[in-house]
Amino acid sequence: MKKMLAAIIVMVALISFGSADGNYQNTFGFGGNTITQMNSASTNSEFYPGVFEQHQSNTAIVVGDHNDIDQFNIADANNFVAGGSIFQSQSNLLITVGCGNDIFQKNWADADNYGGRIKQIQKNLAVVVGFSNEVDQKNSASADALGRHEFISQDQRNLGVVIGKKNELDQKNKADADASAKRTSINQKQKNMALMIGEGWRRVHNDLDQVNTAYADANSKGSRVDQVAANLAVVIGTGQDAYQSNWQDADPADEHSDIDQIAANHLLMIGQFDEATQLNNQDAYGAKVDQTAANLGLLLSGHNRGPG
Repeated sequence: MKKMLAAIIVMVALISFGSADGNYQNTFGFGGNTITQMNSASTNSEFYPGVFEQHQSNTAIVVGDHNDIDQFNIADANNFVAGGSIFQSQSNLLITVGCGNDIFQKNWADADNYGGRIKQIQKNLAVVVGFSNEVDQKNSASADALGRHEFISQDQRNLGVVIGKKNELDQKNKADADASAKRTSINQKQKNMALMIGEGWRRVHNDLDQVNTAYADANSKGSRVDQVAANLAVVIGTGQDAYQSNWQDADPADEHSDIDQIAANHLLMIGQFDEATQLNNQDAYGAKVDQTAANLGLLLSGHNRGPG
């Protein structure tokens, strides 16, 4: 255990995931602690073109049992003058060694811009070693383009590494983009990645849920929408449940708009008495639509069921 903890701490130093400008906390002890890290930022411009940058990060290392650990980032930016830009970057990083911990990581960003660029980046990373842990990772981004020639970029990622018995890992990304000006471009990228190693115990499985949801509403002529979603998981052990889902919706204004949708689920399960479900759903309205969806599931050993 000491060697494993040392390796995890070294890995944290090598990963350029968080930011030195954010919150940092470490807790070592017997547990039973409540740990909350939160960043909240709001800005607004009504008379001059706003150039807004919001950077938020939380980092925590926790050793002990039965801790409640919450990491939140909240960012809101509004620019109502033509020529502005909004950049929002949010990240949560957590290392936990112990049992019975309740872990919640969430990024929430909202941006309204009149003419210019909107870029939103959200990331969650959790490494958890122990049993009976619950891990939730969520990203939510909303962007409204109110002027001409807007560009909206939304990038969301979750990475979870969970080692032990009776653990739960829930990863969700939700992106919503609305453009009402001519020749607007919307780019949405979503990815969930997970490594789970362990076994179920007394009919209680290790559970993994990975869900990506993207909405794009281009209420303007000559717009372009690109939606890319992917779930990647490696699950090793006995009695594991894995669920992967991608949902994409794009609605352009006219036949001159282009829509590209790509959705993929990749799953490797090694063990027995495992269950897997992989789903993709794509909706698009327009004359120029390219949709690609794929599920790849590799289940090794006996008594498996899935994907389906």
